[in-house]
Amino acid sequence: MSENIKDWEPCPRCKSNRIQKNSKLLYFFVFLIMGVILFFVGVVFITFPVIMAISLGFIFGSPLGFLIPVNYFCEDCKYSWRKSKN
Repeated sequence: MSENIKDWEPCPRCKSNRIQKNSKLLYFFVFLIMGVILFFVGVVFITFPVIMAISLGFIFGSPLGFLIPVNYFCEDCKYSWRKSKN
């Protein structure tokens, strides 16, 4: 784990130490890549203007990925949670 020690907590369900932090940058890139892929699908199939509009929505909306809260994911029990504010 490359996180800071005070930014880490074990899984609340199974108490495992094998957790993964899903950062805001991950969500940004997922939205951006989805938009780019849909854009190229729309370019290849010119008759789909709806796909082009959706792709541009993903591309220009990708900065909104920074507004999604950080989630943690347990690799053992597949539980997902947000960090408690203690």
